[in-house]
Amino acid sequence: MNSMKLLISLFALATSLAMSAVAAPTVVVAEVEEGLPASSVVVNGLVRARHDIRLPARTSGELLWVLEEGTMVEQGTEIARIDDALLVLEHAEQEIVIDRARSLVSYLEGEVARLLELEKNNLAARTQLAEMQSRRDIAEGDLRVAEARLRRIKENIIRTRVIAPVRGMVTRRFLMPGEYTREGDAVARLVNPEELEVIAAVPVVNMNQVDLDVDGVIRSHDVEVNAPIRHALKSGDESSQTFNVILDLGVDAAARLVSGQFVDVELPVTRYSAVFVPRDAVVLRAEGNFVFMIDESNTAKKVDVVLGERTGNMVAVEAGEQLKTGDRVAVRGAELLRDGQEVTPVTS
Repeated sequence: MNSMKLLISLFALATSLAMSAVAAPTVVVAEVEEGLPASSVVVNGLVRARHDIRLPARTSGELLWVLEEGTMVEQGTEIARIDDALLVLEHAEQEIVIDRARSLVSYLEGEVARLLELEKNNLAARTQLAEMQSRRDIAEGDLRVAEARLRRIKENIIRTRVIAPVRGMVTRRFLMPGEYTREGDAVARLVNPEELEVIAAVPVVNMNQVDLDVDGVIRSHDVEVNAPIRHALKSGDESSQTFNVILDLGVDAAARLVSGQFVDVELPVTRYSAVFVPRDAVVLRAEGNFVFMIDESNTAKKVDVVLGERTGNMVAVEAGEQLKTGDRVAVRGAELLRDGQEVTPVTS
């Protein structure tokens, strides 16, 4: 008796499984919509100075003085000075070396001239003349080396002065008077607060949509200014999936913003017609993204898509002519569907 009941139960279970396998799965569907992506995109931006320079020491030595932070200077102004006392002494010594070298060259030139006159009367050996000419040539070479060393010393003396390459403000002193600096060490930071720009990180999906001929809008608290786009650096960052856009700030805007300040940047993007599907309808896979369109016979059709701009819960997709406004797509249960499978559609 128990065996009969077991057989009946197994038969009922098998029948139920077979019927469920045959029955069309139920999926929630929604319609494809047509619309226009937003005509602008708002991203984060950073105000920075176009000239923000760490001024290095160009020679080693004790730092004698450096301008106070907050000092505004013109291009060519001396910002700091390194002790040049030893270089001045080297300069004086080298001038003496040059004077001696010139005297030797002058003496040897006179000897060569004398031997040439004697040679005319066969009173001087040719070997003696050749030796004197050789000594003169060596002395002239030594003179040129000494003069080159003097020029190098003069250049090193010039390098003890740290000069502003542009107009700007001293915003930081990395070394204080009395400290020893080595060649290449940063001495001071020079920033021009009057020439500012904004660098904005824009999603790569907008790479070819930013309208470079229309001004962007910079906003921060009570500040709102237009700023022309100078460059779109079309090289994406693999970690943030963004690319940089640089906007120029005018003098008036620069007076209301400061370098290092975060701002909101509204950038114009090209408007284009697109079809939109719910984000839940998109099945994301490593080999590509797709949706399942449910046709009039309630059959699922796999459609490969390329994602575009997102607006709320909708996302623009490119699918050629395979999707159009009014088509139904599966938004629930799409992950388990197969291409060509019959379904039972319900609306959410």
